Amino acid sequence: MNILVVFTGGTIGSSLKEGSLSPDLNSQFELINHYEKSISDHHAFHTISPLNILSENLQPSHWTTLIDAIEEQELQKFDGIILTHGTDTLSFTANALALYFTKLSIPLLLVSSYAPLNVSQTNGHDNFKAAIDFIAEKVTGVFVSYKNPGEEHVSIFHAHQITQSPQLSSRFESLHYLTASVESDGVKILNPVPKEVELGKRARPLFDEEILYIKPYPALDYDSFNLSKHKIIVHDLYHSGTCDINKLKPFARHCKRENILLFLAPIPKDDHYYETTQELIDMGIYFLYDLSIEHVLTKVMFASKNFPDTVDLLDYLFK
Repeated sequence: MNILVVFTGGTIGSSLKEGSLSPDLNSQFELINHYEKSISDHHAFHTISPLNILSENLQPSHWTTLIDAIEEQELQKFDGIILTHGTDTLSFTANALALYFTKLSIPLLLVSSYAPLNVSQTNGHDNFKAAIDFIAEKVTGVFVSYKNPGEEHVSIFHAHQITQSPQLSSRFESLHYLTASVESDGVKILNPVPKEVELGKRARPLFDEEILYIKPYPALDYDSFNLSKHKIIVHDLYHSGTCDINKLKPFARHCKRENILLFLAPIPKDDHYYETTQELIDMGIYFLYDLSIEHVLTKVMFASKNFPDTVDLLDYLFK
């Protein structure tokens, strides 16, 4: 197979120097070197390095850089794409790429590692091999290849369903715990591959960096936010789809008066809700159901740049 490998840095592309980890272009090639030494299969790898940063420093503008770098390649020559990435912002980049590459005719897999490649407990090599094996399945779409600590097999996650790793953890899960594939005794078990909504026009690889993201916590003071530069707000919720409505209701009314779009997520589509959530629904606030907050945030960023008209933006978000 011919595989395009996109290096971006992250732990999987870092080495230990003077007691700290930093991106190292040379160490990134260890993925390919290790694979070729340990596996009898021979593939042709074409590599590019549009970024070389730790993923905590990644910004939405870097997603544009990655997309542009991929689209500059002659993709018809490749059977698949592997993009190496740090774990901190992996879920956001995965969602951004899934939103943009809705018509990609080959699989694209993001591969990370929770330890440098030269450390014995690294999962980077397993994740890379699993990504190559999955490319051979010829299932199109954007995915994440990742082996959680303590698990025997590598999971392939749908990119637009993967969520952030919990605090002080190196694990990843997906929305509703659905994966695209789990290797089990050499057999791949495929779940249906959900398709992301297409724009209906030529997408621009741009993402709005002025979206305000609010995370609820006890004693949250909405007066502390300067809303003068924000036209769109994504508001996170507690795990049961709730928040303090005594504070949120007046804030929501203020947003409406100032023509600021306010989106709340995540929340499951259900037949009944807590009375606090129901009050917000009755107010006509925009809820995005059955989507992770990572997907909602990147989707709103993407929609804002592709649909300057509010009606078109809402139509895309609620298709």
